[in-house]
Amino acid sequence: MKTAALLLISFLGGVDTNLKVDMNSMDDCLSARLDILKQDPSAKTYCIPRADEMDRMRKAFGIWLNLVETLKDLETKHEVWHK
Repeated sequence: MKTAALLLISFLGGVDTNLKVDMNSMDDCLSARLDILKQDPSAKTYCIPRADEMDRMRKAFGIWLNLVETLKDLETKHEVWHK
């Protein structure tokens, strides 16, 4: 799975301009960063990894599912102990 990235760009010179661009992958971000620096070497550019929204949802659901399974196991063990 590719790691998505956020490209931050800051141009200095007259007007302080900051841009944020969502990129599909870190490789795409790094490539765009180099292209920008070729055009304006004074530009400050950063590629920051970002989590995909679907990955965050899967992780949260996985945590919730593990909690439900743990509670179910505890309930089953509790019933066995009190018979």
